[in-house]
Amino acid sequence: MSLGDSEADRVLVLIQAAPRSALHRNPPLLLSHDGSGTIFNYYLLDPLERDVFGFQDPRAACGNGWEGGIHQMARLYYDCMKTAVKPGPVLLGGWSFGGLLSLEISSLIIADPTTGFAVAGIVLIDTVCPTSSVTPPRLSDTKPGTPPQVLATHDSRKLAASSMRRAEELGRSWQFPAWNTTTGNGLMTSGPIPTVLLCAKDEPRSVTAAQSQLLGWEQYQQYLTMSAIQISGTHFSIFHLEHAQALSEQMKIACTRFTEGICSL
Repeated sequence: MSLGDSEADRVLVLIQAAPRSALHRNPPLLLSHDGSGTIFNYYLLDPLERDVFGFQDPRAACGNGWEGGIHQMARLYYDCMKTAVKPGPVLLGGWSFGGLLSLEISSLIIADPTTGFAVAGIVLIDTVCPTSSVTPPRLSDTKPGTPPQVLATHDSRKLAASSMRRAEELGRSWQFPAWNTTTGNGLMTSGPIPTVLLCAKDEPRSVTAAQSQLLGWEQYQQYLTMSAIQISGTHFSIFHLEHAQALSEQMKIACTRFTEGICSL
């Protein structure tokens, strides 16, 4: 199954253009949409000194689902990336549900080495591992992510609610896309990916979550070299005006460290 041309045009959007001085030096950052299917929140970030793209759900406006789940979404988004982004190292990430998508896309890149793409790092923005014992915030991301204009009409509210419910269901059935890290001879093919987890420090979490600095992702350290950083705000307020600057700064630092090959912050 593939995207139609008109659908493909709506998937990958340039949110920030890199300044000329950084265009060839800093790998692009590709951020996957949250549970609403939109990328509105990423427009609230300060300049990150690189091209920043957003994957948005082309089916959010019509309410059509994804029979193949998160893997199908990631496969189609990856196909769009290959047509629009120059091969080379890339950074991936996303808020909440978008973090799951970024991991799926990463696994596809690793499994497809002939394309010339490589995952230099992943930024998970308050993404709780849904397969762990840690109870995640709602993957529907009902606030504040959906822009007011999207929710302006009754029909739009119904579509947004449908996207959010679908994200909840997809998140519950999601399984970590484990990729091969060694060949049959035991040689390393792809080591753990440098990953930064930005955790909303003001989010009220369960006791289990509070005890897990990595929000459940520690069980996948064979695949991810994890570093956790506390950021101000709750899960639903980290993009608010009073927190967006600090979030942007931490994302900028993480992206720079990835580029420099530093795996631990």
